[in-house]
Amino acid sequence: MNKSILVGAAFLVATVTVSGSIAQPLAPSAQSQESRSAGSYLHDLCDELSSKAAWAKDWRCLDAGIFDNGTTPQRIYDLRQRDRASLTDEEKAILIAADKVGNIRFCHSSAGNEGSAGNAFLIKYRGQPAIIASGHLLIDFKTGKSRCPERTQFEYYPNTSYYNPFDPSEKSSFYLRIIVARTAAAEISRLQQLKGEFNTDEDYLILYLDEDPTKDVMPNGNVRSFFRDSTNKLQSGKGVYMIGLGADPEGMNLAMLYQTGCNYHRDYDRLNHDCASINGSSGGILGFMEGGEIVFAGIHRYAIVANTHMPGPSEGYASMWNVATSVHYVRSKEN
Repeated sequence: MNKSILVGAAFLVATVTVSGSIAQPLAPSAQSQESRSAGSYLHDLCDELSSKAAWAKDWRCLDAGIFDNGTTPQRIYDLRQRDRASLTDEEKAILIAADKVGNIRFCHSSAGNEGSAGNAFLIKYRGQPAIIASGHLLIDFKTGKSRCPERTQFEYYPNTSYYNPFDPSEKSSFYLRIIVARTAAAEISRLQQLKGEFNTDEDYLILYLDEDPTKDVMPNGNVRSFFRDSTNKLQSGKGVYMIGLGADPEGMNLAMLYQTGCNYHRDYDRLNHDCASINGSSGGILGFMEGGEIVFAGIHRYAIVANTHMPGPSEGYASMWNVATSVHYVRSKEN
């Protein structure tokens, strides 16, 4: 059976303007170059995932939600290598969405802060470019304490979907670009008060960016833009997309992955799904295809515990689904 996983994922959707010519990637800022001098975050993350290779031998060693739902994660890198003329409209939409997927580092993993990094993706919030991530990536919900005490400024990597798992040094100055992401102390305080309540729709964090990456012209000529909100009101069905940085089950230690056609079920404002996810996939984007683009439907929060490959869950077993916070819940808290 195909042991496919999605780790450290992030998803996002956007209205994209297509340019008539191919532009060069934007050069990283001086701040980005300075930050990289301390070492490669992605390479460190790759080493960390490799050191936890037990997932390849025993699914039960992790909090896991591995479903045999008929779909498997695929590499974004492989999709980028294909001739654009050969791509389906869906595959083109996946690549456009991947430009809006990134990774955020809250604390240095070398400090022993589990969950101090993960997925995040671009949205517009209160009229400003922002990213959204799972709150428990920063807050330990068991203790209510921040994993990065006294910090409200973090590092967002907007171009990690261009990481080449076969040659990590290729275009490193591009995929390691860093943008400062900030959140208010009040937001951290809100999350800290959820101590012991990991299973909550409040498990999300909005961060504003010091630069606006939504106007970047990407290597394929598209303007990056941001994820629109899904207007999908269906209660259950098939068709969820998931995209993000993760451990590659086919030999590479780290890759940007995507999965299509996952099942979903709405439970009030919670969005349940059966995309393959394991420990580390928090913050991944879940989206639907609407109007020819993938749009923001939810943010992955956690997977069910101690589960091996199994058929996709039924609506009668709500506890067996992987859980996300619905975009509609996040937006209801905007005002």
